Amino acid sequence: MKATNPHNSFALQRQLMIQKKLQWDLMDDIKWEMGIDQTKPLVPVDFTAMGLHELSGEQQVVLSQYLGLVINATISEMEDALPRLKFHGWERILDSYPANPEIRELGELFFEEEQKHAAAFKKYLQLFSQTVGLEPDFLTKFMPRTYGSRFQKIITKNAQAGGHAFWWIVALTEEVSIKIFHEIDTIKDECDPLFYHLHRLHLEEESRHANYAYLMLEIIRSRPQNFKRMYAKRMDYLFSQLVATPWILGELTKIFDAENYDPKSEFFDTLKSCLPHLRKVPKLKLATQMFSSVPYISWFLNPNWRNFCKNMADKHGAIMPRLPNLRIHL
Repeated sequence: MKATNPHNSFALQRQLMIQKKLQWDLMDDIKWEMGIDQTKPLVPVDFTAMGLHELSGEQQVVLSQYLGLVINATISEMEDALPRLKFHGWERILDSYPANPEIRELGELFFEEEQKHAAAFKKYLQLFSQTVGLEPDFLTKFMPRTYGSRFQKIITKNAQAGGHAFWWIVALTEEVSIKIFHEIDTIKDECDPLFYHLHRLHLEEESRHANYAYLMLEIIRSRPQNFKRMYAKRMDYLFSQLVATPWILGELTKIFDAENYDPKSEFFDTLKSCLPHLRKVPKLKLATQMFSSVPYISWFLNPNWRNFCKNMADKHGAIMPRLPNLRIHL
């Protein structure tokens, strides 16, 4: 992925042409008729490294499935939040410092594709719920949600005040979602085929438009500066991390809400049986692992590995959080 020069009309026109030509359709191009194989995991997980070596094979599959659904929901919620910030986080920036018209056209396509991705992950969650004998929307109770959250309210206020933490969140989501597919690809023959197929299509479009956040961050960096804009350039990278981290950690605790429900579902019964094992992991150890050695979660929480973000942050002169290096393979 490269951050295309936002003033290079030829490169932008070419990217726009490729994205339009290759974009996929939610209903026609995803093979929903494949259904879901509920006996297969969704993502690879090293349970021993997480201190969960006592889990049975069935519990490991179910926790892998739950984590895969949480990953889908996290990406979906972040992508679904984009249209709500479109005016303050995008239109006002381009109005204050006009760029090439292709930037707006690429932006409209970017927002459209992100809404489609969010819809695809939501549809998969509903299909999974039905497959395991639950109501279509039952599992949403245990999934991350941004709508109405403190996270969304703070990011919205930052954009309204002229900040751009929004675009650092977008850059984070794009870079992590691409990394997630490469991890899923390591078990492509063992995981649910529809899950893999969906993430493969998601990767294709993410790879084609992942540089859009960096186009916007480059415009923000290049426009005439005043004190407020200079302050935002310095602080908003750190601010985005400080806002996203408690939201992610808080949403992960929703799995323990399962104790309050008792639907007739083998999947859900097995998920509940995992909770005592999760509670055995010392909280301090678990918190440390979250930032350094838990795949997927550490990638969201710890920016040390995200080279594209770090390079752009350096160009902004942004303050970056000091966190331990990741202890997982990248």
